Amino acid sequence: MGTSIMRLIPDDRHGEENHILAKIRRGECVEHFETLRKTKDGRLINISVTASPIKDATGRVIGVSKVARDITERKQAEEARRRLDVLTASNRKLEAEIVRRQAVETSLKQREQHQIRLVEQSLQMQERLRQLSRQILSAQEEERKRISRELHDVIAQTLTGINVQLAAFAGVEALDSAKRTALFRVAQEALTNVSRHAQTSRVEISIQKLAAGIGMKIKDDGKSFSVEQRLQAKGSKRLGLLGMRERVEMVGGTFCVESAPGRGTTIAVLIPSGKSAQSRAETIRQSAPLARPRNAALRKKNSK
Repeated sequence: MGTSIMRLIPDDRHGEENHILAKIRRGECVEHFETLRKTKDGRLINISVTASPIKDATGRVIGVSKVARDITERKQAEEARRRLDVLTASNRKLEAEIVRRQAVETSLKQREQHQIRLVEQSLQMQERLRQLSRQILSAQEEERKRISRELHDVIAQTLTGINVQLAAFAGVEALDSAKRTALFRVAQEALTNVSRHAQTSRVEISIQKLAAGIGMKIKDDGKSFSVEQRLQAKGSKRLGLLGMRERVEMVGGTFCVESAPGRGTTIAVLIPSGKSAQSRAETIRQSAPLARPRNAALRKKNSK
């Protein structure tokens, strides 16, 4: 009693009291104004202030009625609720982040497992390719051995007493199996014909590398024959030449025969090594002794 009410108001809130008094002087009420006030021991508490003007019979404001209610517990409850809401929101964010990271981890594991499966499949395919490669190499080697044995046996059986001179380069092995087989079969048939019909004691076989492929020439100095008549003959007499030409053409090569009295017979074969037809034709023109037929009848037969 007898002290100013301002001592209960914190220094930074004196303006609030002036605002309340100004409204009272105008005859207005202040309801549930929440603010802070000091207790006797100096603590700050939350209060709700309700102030009403006191008027005389003429309506003049002669005083003020104030009621202050302690709302500290309510404020504490509201603050606790606010903190709980913040924690709940943070917890939800954390849970969402955990779910996201778990999804990322699962995706990474799945990708890792997929990569592992791909690596395993790749290793299996590599192993299968190695096995296939070994099988192909083995089959090629067996084919070479078989052809070598067959060629040796044929030569031994059909060329007894005939001097065969062979000049070849190792690059012939670069041809595929079909082309090597074609060369072998042509040589086999030609040597068989020499043994049976040429009545000669000498045969020259040369295999050389040309710009467009592999050239083979088989030349004997024995009995000649008419290429035109042989191609027009009936029965098996012409099958040997036609069969040789057919084998060579099946692998994209060219085949020609030259036979003249006193000069024996020459069979020329050109097997392409993968270049264009234009390059192959140019090489044929450049290697005239190997690929140019002298007998017009054979050229006419080929054109048909």
